[in-house]
Amino acid sequence: MLRISRMTDYGTIVLSQLNSENVTSADNISNNTSIAKPTVSKLLKAFTQKGLTISERGNHGGYSLARPSKDINVVEIIDAIEGPLAITKCSSNDSICDIENDCLTVNIWKDINERISSVLSDITLHDIKTSKKVSKITFHKKNELGL
Repeated sequence: MLRISRMTDYGTIVLSQLNSENVTSADNISNNTSIAKPTVSKLLKAFTQKGLTISERGNHGGYSLARPSKDINVVEIIDAIEGPLAITKCSSNDSICDIENDCLTVNIWKDINERISSVLSDITLHDIKTSKKVSKITFHKKNELGL
């Protein structure tokens, strides 16, 4: 089953509490979301390491988005928590497989992975924050995408 982890789900909720103009504390986020503070802190640390959030120290410190929510997409959120999007081991860029040279499915899995990544790249944190429903997703034929 293809599934996003609970941490990525929580991470999306945490990011939805932030904006690029104001600083918010981990305590505030924890209180507003009912996600335990250690989990919120762990997620914010991962997001800061990946450049999605900015951390400010001090009495009035906290976290803010590194860029506007319209400029942060779902693939970046997944990558910050789970690593690069890869639906199979062979669909990742750093895949080394003993049977890859003779495999009949490696190319299709890579194609599917690229299509999923493309769709998720088009969905932004802003879309999530505003509860904007994702309109009908169209998967294009391989030749239309230039693949």
